[in-house]
Amino acid sequence: RMAPGTAFPPHRHAGPEECLVLEGDLTVGDDTMAKGDFQYAPPGSSHPAQSTKGGCVLLLTSSLADERH
Repeated sequence: RMAPGTAFPPHRHAGPEECLVLEGDLTVGDDTMAKGDFQYAPPGSSHPAQSTKGGCVLLLTSSLADERH
């Protein structure tokens, strides 16, 4: 869960990441995801900061060894 107006810092993926938006909105770079949207990030890829305006609930699988930029 992400509260309204919060953000997660930029990071590089140590392993694959899968993200499904269950509720709300999630902005990743220039793209805004909504309920039902799915994103896959392969190992070694990077994300800019991720944020939410209205809050969101995500189903997320990711490595615990991701590195912040």
